[in-house]
Amino acid sequence: MLNLKKIIMSAAAIICLAALCSCGGAKPDYSKDIDLDEIAQKALAVPEANYKEMVRLSEKKVVNFYPDIDVSQLEDMSINLEGAGAADEFSAFKVKDSSYIETLKTAMQAHSEETIAKNANYRPEEADAIKNALITVKGKYVFYIISANNAKVEETVDALFR
Repeated sequence: MLNLKKIIMSAAAIICLAALCSCGGAKPDYSKDIDLDEIAQKALAVPEANYKEMVRLSEKKVVNFYPDIDVSQLEDMSINLEGAGAADEFSAFKVKDSSYIETLKTAMQAHSEETIAKNANYRPEEADAIKNALITVKGKYVFYIISANNAKVEETVDALFR
């Protein structure tokens, strides 16, 4: 009877160990300090995203493009737009204080809605792409993604936080 208990306990331990090993690896650590240009470079290289002629927006032009964003509340930013007039975008923001995140998300949503309205009759396929934009928060980082595969781009971003 004692040997049977040892066998059962050993089998249970092996099963638990196997379950822990198959959990998918380390979880992202969103408190890590990540270079936004590095994130942008990796995100723009995702083949499934189908990013093409992306251009990094200078800080001076951010005010025109995102008039509702208070850049003094940002520690860093990297805004990358499709240069050929498509809606594709990968923008990354690091806020100084997490209390600004909701305001930033609201400003980005307002920008999306305004851009959808501008494109609805002129370029309806671009308006549809903007409707599928992903605004996601990772700790003190906020990402705005418009691509052919937003989920794949987000996976790439998450991988950089591991």
